[in-house]
Amino acid sequence: MRIYESDSIRNVAILGHSGAGKSNMTEALEFTAGLTTRISNPNDAVKISSDTTLHTVEYQSLKFNFLEDNNFKIDKQMELTGRIVAVQPVQTGEGRNGTWKKQEYVVEYDRQAQYPRKMMFVLWGDKIDQYNIQEGQELKIHFDIDCRAYNGRWYNDIRAWKVEPDTEAAPAVPSEPAGRFADHVPPPPPELLASPSDASSDLPF
Repeated sequence: MRIYESDSIRNVAILGHSGAGKSNMTEALEFTAGLTTRISNPNDAVKISSDTTLHTVEYQSLKFNFLEDNNFKIDKQMELTGRIVAVQPVQTGEGRNGTWKKQEYVVEYDRQAQYPRKMMFVLWGDKIDQYNIQEGQELKIHFDIDCRAYNGRWYNDIRAWKVEPDTEAAPAVPSEPAGRFADHVPPPPPELLASPSDASSDLPF
């Protein structure tokens, strides 16, 4: 393999969870470059690699370094913990699949920051009654993000698929009644209990 200048080298990282097909894609690239004579059949037994592999391909006067990282994990599940600060009315309607029902909620999170953030999410169908979310609850919300078009505009759609209590939330400290410690406050000294007229009699004029 000849020596390439830096402007003729392309470094490409191929990331994906185990079994996603990274090795198959790399094999197809090597086949296109003429480095291998066959591409694995989808019905062939698949060997899933578990380490990081470097594939080098020379193609059209360029050198491609393909770094296949099999330790990279993609977690599609998203979750957020916070306090429910708003519960919107249930909405119903008729669609192609019959009657639908949804309810929107607002959760406040990152409350330790100077400006806490908020996110609105939605529950659909039977999950509304299943979780019975109430304002003030501390919850962990598992959700997916999708996007949909309506009247020529696109909207983000954050749908919760699981809701559970936030077991790591700090318990609320109840406020003490104003008069609870009144009996433990020592009385003021006698001189402070004197009436204004008594105090004026001690003045030198």
